[in-house]
Amino acid sequence: MEGRTHVLELPSYALHLMDQVLERTGCRIELAEEEGIGYDSLLRLAGREGPEHRVAYVPEYRDFGVHFLVSGAYKVLRIWDVPEQERYLPATETARGLPAEDLAELRRKLHHLCERHLEDTLSRFLYHGIVRQLTSVPVDIRVERKIADELPVHKPRQDAYLARQVRDFEPHFAPEIREFCPERLYAASTAMNVVLAEEFSELTGRTPADVIRTTPHRALGERLRERLHAVREDGYTGDRIATDAWAREVGMEGWFEWVRMD
Repeated sequence: MEGRTHVLELPSYALHLMDQVLERTGCRIELAEEEGIGYDSLLRLAGREGPEHRVAYVPEYRDFGVHFLVSGAYKVLRIWDVPEQERYLPATETARGLPAEDLAELRRKLHHLCERHLEDTLSRFLYHGIVRQLTSVPVDIRVERKIADELPVHKPRQDAYLARQVRDFEPHFAPEIREFCPERLYAASTAMNVVLAEEFSELTGRTPADVIRTTPHRALGERLRERLHAVREDGYTGDRIATDAWAREVGMEGWFEWVRMD
């Protein structure tokens, strides 16, 4: 869906980051409000989808536009900081759905739904959703920590967004979700949300909600957090290492592949 370029009163540090992106990549980074992207924000790199890097966000998160721009700029710069031959992005086949064992479990749980809907719609939705979570959450956490370390002037805006995101993730811990989700996916998704909520709560100095501390998948979340902090490599190289470590921990190796940007 076509987005609307949004005009914000940008602080000087955000303008400086935009200049850095242009100088380093040869392409501008733009911020746009966009309906129907499926997430609070989405970064599209310059290339096949357009001549500029584009940070889109939904209207409900308009108050956090500056933070989305800062985070997007950091992510672009991380990728361009590695040698060109090492710039890989996670990718999946559009038509791919859940593996056979997870699809079979989905059939047992949702036997009242027609087979076509299960395979063509729900299976693909769940598969691509968990892959995006797996390939974005470790990076998001590492980038937010980098911003907190390097850009203290941005802390009020960052804290406001992180606190909102933690609140918005709390409904994802509802036990009703597992009724239409294969157990492996539910466990992995919940554990990743545990790490995100605890990391962001720590950055903002808040205490995670009880539902985050008491979920039965907290142990898996703790192992994921250990894998995250075990990565010593900085920047995008470390992002990829952390993502692969999480894929192994949740049993989802091979659910995506790294492809060269070019």
